[in-house]
Amino acid sequence: MKLSNKIVASVGALVLVTSGVLGTVAVGIGSASVHEQVMAHLRTQADMGAKFVGKALASDLAILQELADRARTRSMDWSIQRDSLSPDVERHGYLDIGVVGLDGTARYVLDGSEAQLADRGYVQSALAGRPAVSDVLLSRVTGRPVVMLAVPITAGGTTVGALVARLDGNALSAITNEMGFGESGYAYLIDRQGVVAAHPDASLVLDRFAPIEAAKTDASLSVLAGVVEKIIRGGSGSDEYNFKGKDIIIGYVPVEGSEFILAVAAQKKEFQSGIADLRNVFLLATLACVAVGVVVSVLIGRSVSAPVSETARILGEINAGDGDLTRRLSVRTKDEVAALAGNFNAFVDGLHGLIVAVRGHASGIGEIGNDLAANMTETSSAIYQIMANIESVKNQVVDQAAGVDETLATVEQITRNIESFNGRIDDQAANVNQASASIEQLVASIRSVSKTLEDNSASIGSLQEASSAGKDKLSAVVDIIKEIGLAAEGMLEASSVIGNIASQTNLLSMNAAIEAAHAGDAGKGFAVVADEIRKLSDNSNEQSKSINAVLNAIKKSIDAAVEFSLEADRSFDGVLEKVKVVSDQESEIKNAMHEQSVGGGQVLEAVTGINHITNEIHGGSAEILLGSKTILDEMNRLTRITQEINQSVLEMAGGAREISESVTHVSELSVRNKDSARELMEQVAKFKVGD
Repeated sequence: MKLSNKIVASVGALVLVTSGVLGTVAVGIGSASVHEQVMAHLRTQADMGAKFVGKALASDLAILQELADRARTRSMDWSIQRDSLSPDVERHGYLDIGVVGLDGTARYVLDGSEAQLADRGYVQSALAGRPAVSDVLLSRVTGRPVVMLAVPITAGGTTVGALVARLDGNALSAITNEMGFGESGYAYLIDRQGVVAAHPDASLVLDRFAPIEAAKTDASLSVLAGVVEKIIRGGSGSDEYNFKGKDIIIGYVPVEGSEFILAVAAQKKEFQSGIADLRNVFLLATLACVAVGVVVSVLIGRSVSAPVSETARILGEINAGDGDLTRRLSVRTKDEVAALAGNFNAFVDGLHGLIVAVRGHASGIGEIGNDLAANMTETSSAIYQIMANIESVKNQVVDQAAGVDETLATVEQITRNIESFNGRIDDQAANVNQASASIEQLVASIRSVSKTLEDNSASIGSLQEASSAGKDKLSAVVDIIKEIGLAAEGMLEASSVIGNIASQTNLLSMNAAIEAAHAGDAGKGFAVVADEIRKLSDNSNEQSKSINAVLNAIKKSIDAAVEFSLEADRSFDGVLEKVKVVSDQESEIKNAMHEQSVGGGQVLEAVTGINHITNEIHGGSAEILLGSKTILDEMNRLTRITQEINQSVLEMAGGAREISESVTHVSELSVRNKDSARELMEQVAKFKVGD
């Protein structure tokens, strides 16, 4: 093979192999370096994210603890607790708040539902005096995935119960969704059982996705399950796996004070795109170098075929110089080799100037690198100080927010009490008005009764006089009846006399009849007369008996009338006595009613004064209620401002962390730059360029 062809083949092969090896090594080193840096950054991001999540959970627990430390909550009076805590549910974004007794029974303030939570770990921890955050679990009240916060309720240094707050199952995702690395990166939480507790894909949280369990039925998740098993064993680190057809790189760190581990994930292809670009550049550069090498080798082969030995000797001398750029090829001819030698000398001259310039600039770069490293160290210290100040401000803002919430709750309670007091004042005013009307009616009734008593007094006097007159008349009637009785007794005596006369007459008529019978016919006329006399005597006797019977009946009636009259006289005595008693009692009642009338007037005046005072109190209460509502509006505005400040401080903290990361990265670059400048100086120092 001709020398020129050998030169072409050799140079082409050399350039191709050299470029390929250098490209492959560069791509491999670059890929490994990027992979290592991404892993390191993911671990750093996970560490900062875990601290942020821990502080966020601690802040939520601190707010809930503030609610538990209220006197109304510590009272363990359910009605007081429910009225006190109900406004805090919406204010703090909870689904509900519950009070747990020592027996583990929870009562929730919004719907009044109850649930037995004694077997829940977070409740057991709170009843033992330790705040706790639950894993994502299924609520026994709603049946949906939730996250529970729990803090102890203490009174007199003793735990008397626990206060729990129910958050949505994706509440933790709201925190982690703000984190990530790169454009496609994201963060998620898993608990110690390997269950996803927070993830940008809410379905994984709501379905309580557990890779270890899922891998038992889906072999494609076996690598992910192995990574999760490694994560939940504890400690921090980094790893990679494939999930849903995507190669994922993660850094993970446990969240202090909880059962969660935070993982920050990024897609591998996002960071390998630069490596692919670098590989393509090296490929194009290799092809270009091969093309240039072939062209140059052809030219060189054609020009150096004859005088190659001379050139080889000269190049050997230059090579023996060990980087001595003061050596030159001697030019004694004017052919291609001479031109090549001249060009080579020109190249060495240019390289000489380049090395001198590089040496000078490398020295300057070293000094700049030292200054930059020192400045970045100072900047990093300042940034860390700023972050510490921002963290302090954030803690103060959180404390202020808790204080504002407490003050707001107190003002709201005062407003409700004033509204209740105002309503009672209205009721009191209505009752006072009603009492005033009732007292006026009572006074009028007392006066009417007094008038009626005065009229009754006159009537009782008339009744007393009439009773006395009736008694006198009854006594007169009794006397008359007694006289009639005496007359009736006389008539009885007369009737007895008449009866005796009739008996004698009857006896005489019988004697006359006997004598007439003795006289015979001469005595018949006398016998007739005697018979008539006898009949008259019998009739008189009968009439006498009838009169006696009537007179006896009259006497009995008269005796009864006398007895009844005497009884009536005694009754009149009783009536007169009772009338006197009634008259005396009526006088006492009339005096009492007069005193009641005077007292009722005084009470009416007092009630009128109370009504006036009540109206003044009602007016003052309305003014106080208006002022309390104004204070409540200002407190709400202060709460909103505090929340805005808190959000701003959180954003400042996030910005400061990003600045800190950038400063750290720049500091690392400055150190690398200083090292590169030192290495460059060492390499340049190998060339001999003269004074």
